[in-house]
Amino acid sequence: FQGFPVAPPQGHRLWCSATLSPEEATENASGGTHTRSSDLEVDDPEWRDKEEKIVRDIEPIVKLTRHILFSPRYKNGELLTMEDERAITENVLIYHPDYEDKIGSGLFAIMVSGVNDMHD
Repeated sequence: FQGFPVAPPQGHRLWCSATLSPEEATENASGGTHTRSSDLEVDDPEWRDKEEKIVRDIEPIVKLTRHILFSPRYKNGELLTMEDERAITENVLIYHPDYEDKIGSGLFAIMVSGVNDMHD
């Protein structure tokens, strides 16, 4: 048994500090002053800095996810190590729209499964 308890999220965490907080997102959705990316100059240094920060923040988890899915590290049907399972749970699964249903009262394990093996 490899599982560990997972607490339900207290709202979604931000990927990085350059993204909007839930309060800012709500304010902007209700008519606040938010600058859309199409309104900004592509060469705007502030915009470029924010974009670079987002990439730096998410790049490690994207690399880990790709490594898990596409490297020979795991074979189809193999369970993730506890370390990889925790990283995926804390950094990826928390953003799944059915997070609470997926987690339930805790995880038993996360398994690598090819796209053709997926079932509803």
